[in-house]
Amino acid sequence: KELDHLKRMMERKEEELVKNQAVERRALPKRIRAEMKAREMMYRESLRISVTNLHEAITPTEEKDRFKKFQEAEKKRYRAEQQRFEIKHSKQLEEMKAASQAAVKELEQLQNEKR
Repeated sequence: KELDHLKRMMERKEEELVKNQAVERRALPKRIRAEMKAREMMYRESLRISVTNLHEAITPTEEKDRFKKFQEAEKKRYRAEQQRFEIKHSKQLEEMKAASQAAVKELEQLQNEKR
């Protein structure tokens, strides 16, 4: 009876974790896009400021090249963030399953000792 209760409780915790991870996974692209836009705006502004402070003339093609490099770096960062997020989620799920299995084994041992 206790074992079934524990198993049901652990299943509910796992389901809750999976549900929360799904919500985070859906929100991630939107959050990262907003972050990318903000970083692009800051980069453009810093580029404009550095050009005016240094009094150097920068051609539009140079500016486009610098911005393109920045965007490529941002895309790499975005992919790395997504990958890190997926790894984090899989580790959380594995840890949750391992903890629940350990709790079930411990309870089974206690019940076997009582008999």
